[in-house]
Amino acid sequence: PIVLGEQIKIHPLLLFFSITGGLAVFGFNGLILGPVILILFVAAGDLYRALNEESELSDNKSEK
Repeated sequence: PIVLGEQIKIHPLLLFFSITGGLAVFGFNGLILGPVILILFVAAGDLYRALNEESELSDNKSEK
């Protein structure tokens, strides 16, 4: 988790919980699926935040 966490900029504890949760839910395949699902959620959150900031900026420009 420490090596992967530094490369993908996710806290190691969160990565650890995604691995253990993946193992609990999906078995051995969860070793890979847990972190992949976590990364998808983080990427979706980043995308949502970026789009929301972009729309707020365009709204502020149109008000002037």
